[in-house]
Amino acid sequence: MKKLFSLMLTTISLLVLASCDNLEVRRVEPETDSPSEQILTMIVETDHGPIEQIINLENYEAATVFDLLITYFDVEYMMRDFGPMLLSIESLTPTHGAFISIVHNGEPAMLGAQDLVYEAGDEIVFELAWCDTTMQAVRETIQAVHDAGLDDYFLNQPNLYVGAALYHLGYETMLTDLLDSPVQPETEGALSQAILVHHLAGKDTTAWLEALHDIKTIAWPYATSLSVMALMTEEEAETEHASYFDGFVSDLENRDLETLDPDTLVFMYLALLTLPEETTATLTNAVLDMIIDTLHTSSFGPNAATTAHQIIALTAAGLDAQDPAYHHDGVGLIEQLLSFHDEAGAFYWNDDSLEVDKLFSTPQAFLALVLYEQFMQTLQPIHPFVN
Repeated sequence: MKKLFSLMLTTISLLVLASCDNLEVRRVEPETDSPSEQILTMIVETDHGPIEQIINLENYEAATVFDLLITYFDVEYMMRDFGPMLLSIESLTPTHGAFISIVHNGEPAMLGAQDLVYEAGDEIVFELAWCDTTMQAVRETIQAVHDAGLDDYFLNQPNLYVGAALYHLGYETMLTDLLDSPVQPETEGALSQAILVHHLAGKDTTAWLEALHDIKTIAWPYATSLSVMALMTEEEAETEHASYFDGFVSDLENRDLETLDPDTLVFMYLALLTLPEETTATLTNAVLDMIIDTLHTSSFGPNAATTAHQIIALTAAGLDAQDPAYHHDGVGLIEQLLSFHDEAGAFYWNDDSLEVDKLFSTPQAFLALVLYEQFMQTLQPIHPFVN
């Protein structure tokens, strides 16, 4: 199967994903009937569309582009030795590997907003530009998954991965709306996932936690890890469920880590991160070492779901998944994951897949890329499911 993936796309998608509230595109008319030669046009290209301001220069003698920008737009900036560094304009906010570019009359500006020389009749555009093609591909892929629609992931049971991705993107309102009609979970696994995603959305999970108390078990580590993380969202969890957590750790200590599949190792690691470090540090580090030793592999060969889980684990550990130390045959984990993307908002499970996998690979990859993008902003560990 030939996958449609390229790190350099012909168009640049903008940074911020569309939220529930559409941004109104504004156009301000000149304040007087001055002839067109007294007019300066400023445009900010956002993912919601361009925001255009038409400015009568007669009202702004000797004003710099920066002066006009902060007068007409909501701007965040930082003063540096060379002048103001633009951090955001309206919803135009660069992520790691991108910056705000100034285009003056169709040409990239060689000077910043404080020093750019303009004349009446000019057009100045602020838009996103990229200096890191991998991060550009990450952003465009996140956008593509979002644009393809997320509602289907909440029809029966809310998808934990998609819900966590929306939370980390800052789309709490959208997540809350998607969770407005909860389906009553019944199994331990469904209860645990429902608790985690609703907890991220700030919803009351008391009844579900009480139900989980009655049916929780020490079983296969993948499933038990979910229960551990769900119970750890409860107040006084360390005291309330101490014996259960001790049993979970004891079960893991008695297992041969080399016999466990990479996806299970990842969930074990995420669960251990939520428990008191003084009692789990040695085991936690051993599991992380095993995850690193098995990168780019799985029982079924390289695939999107396992690669996504491995990226999630490294991000939770505060490690850059694209670091050359984690490359295989010159290919990084992020590049490997992106190679399974069909560029239309879904992922194939592996190279031989004939159809995209929206059940597992796509939501897992979505979360992995969101977490990686967030991590590269701060270089701080991010747990996907427990805030």
